Amino acid sequence: MQEKLFSKQDIEKIIKEATTREKRYLDTIVIDGKATDTSIHTISPIKRVIFAEGNEHTGYKHIRERHSRHVYKNYWITAENGVIKLDRPSKFHPDITPVFYTCVADAIFQS
Repeated sequence: MQEKLFSKQDIEKIIKEATTREKRYLDTIVIDGKATDTSIHTISPIKRVIFAEGNEHTGYKHIRERHSRHVYKNYWITAENGVIKLDRPSKFHPDITPVFYTCVADAIFQS
């Protein structure tokens, strides 16, 4: 499957929404049942990191599905020698649940 990342237009749309409606998203989790890839899930309180919903390759959905210890989906990759093998993506500590992802983002991202 082809990796689907945010386009320049997607990023511009996300930033515009986050800027004009920051109070709606800041330090809360927005669940409205109509999420698209570019829907904003939350904005971290300190560094203002924007968590857009995304997909399996980018955004909040990617973080939740690929790096949470509580999701057991397997990912297969093709190694340099052509062998297909099980990938071992980095995982959050078991005590880090999705509600703490904004704290992690604020701790690691530069302003």
